[in-house]
Amino acid sequence: MPFDWWTLALQTINFLVLVWLLQRFLYRPVLAAIDARRATLRRAEDAAKEARRAAQAAAEARTAELAEIEASRRSILASAEDGAKARGERVLAEARAEAEGIVARARGQIDQERREAAIAIREQAARLAGALARGLLRDVPKPPADVFLEVLAPHLAAVATAEVERLKAEGGAIEVACQPPLDDAAATLWRHRLEQRFGAVPIRFVAAPAMLAGARISFSGSRLEASWDDAVSRAEKELTDDAQTW
Repeated sequence: MPFDWWTLALQTINFLVLVWLLQRFLYRPVLAAIDARRATLRRAEDAAKEARRAAQAAAEARTAELAEIEASRRSILASAEDGAKARGERVLAEARAEAEGIVARARGQIDQERREAAIAIREQAARLAGALARGLLRDVPKPPADVFLEVLAPHLAAVATAEVERLKAEGGAIEVACQPPLDDAAATLWRHRLEQRFGAVPIRFVAAPAMLAGARISFSGSRLEASWDDAVSRAEKELTDDAQTW
């Protein structure tokens, strides 16, 4: 059987084109996504290290201040004791009270500064945790939006009928924002469920590309939301509130 050089050449060209396509449209985007995630993690780690260094420096500074305060207290007592030999026990007692007052006020100020520094560090850690969580969730596969709508379904009963009637009178519509968007079958099902609850009212389904994943139902003056964004924001707020009460 004769060897076909043209067939070999065409197969070689096809193989090179395939390798080029894989390199350009598969390997490069995947490697770029991995590098971006690593960069995000490195930035979070660097910020945490910087926060720890700042806390250590603040602790060392407080220790030095306490040492200076103690030295000042001893100096005041020593001076007072020397003068008390001539002025009596009354002057010595007053000097001791003054020295203890200085120490108490200084310690109170240092404790306040320590609490404020700790609160600032915890708040910064909460913001970094929220930003890191959002960055990681962007690359996580998203569940169907009707999963989040099922979470909101029990809360529809709490929406006041008067609010929906006002929405109708104003010519508005109940807006259902989903990420990822609902398909036609799911949108039809949820339109039927909303009409069962609120009666004949315009309902508009929209995409929410800025949302990580979830669903939001908006009325005239209120809204119901179940989303990754809302969960991360609530967790970040809880961490910040905890820092304020620390």
